[in-house]
Amino acid sequence: MNLDPASTRTGFHWPPFNTVHHLHLHVISPIEKMSGIRKLMFPNPNNYWFVSVSIKIIRLILNMKDKFLLYVFSFCRQTM
Repeated sequence: MNLDPASTRTGFHWPPFNTVHHLHLHVISPIEKMSGIRKLMFPNPNNYWFVSVSIKIIRLILNMKDKFLLYVFSFCRQTM
């Protein structure tokens, strides 16, 4: 597959705008041949319903950090 990175769009749908409820990456190429409805579904990343890979990774890391801190806090409360 000869994909041109400049003509490829990758990203994730952002809840509640996702219809499939598991994490999966969209890779669309060539973006110049997308239909009008596809341009609405997969716009330039980082808007209300479609985000780039880097934004999703940051969000996952922050979510894991929050869950870890809640776990540590609850563990500390139990041991006191």
